[in-house]
Amino acid sequence: MINKQKAYLAQEKLFLIEKFGPLLFFLIPLIMLIIGGKSWAKYVAFLCQGIALIYIVVFYQARKYYLSFKQENEKGIPTRFYRIAWVYVFLAFCVEVVLLFQHSF
Repeated sequence: MINKQKAYLAQEKLFLIEKFGPLLFFLIPLIMLIIGGKSWAKYVAFLCQGIALIYIVVFYQARKYYLSFKQENEKGIPTRFYRIAWVYVFLAFCVEVVLLFQHSF
């Protein structure tokens, strides 16, 4: 009974992360651009990359915690935003490397 309650709470936490993660990913930088304007625009890429990394870590931990209560313990397919977060982190890293090499030459 206790494991079922913990599994239910873990599933609810996972649902909230899946629901509000993408919303925060797009709203926080938008609000930052509206408030800061051009002077803060250079920091938005770093902010989005940080939010994506936090989402990846939190989502992975919550999913691991939820799956520890399931009997079959199947991995399943990650959500679409989880995959998009990984792609964004990779592309932002590539852009940062290119910009680093442009400034060094």
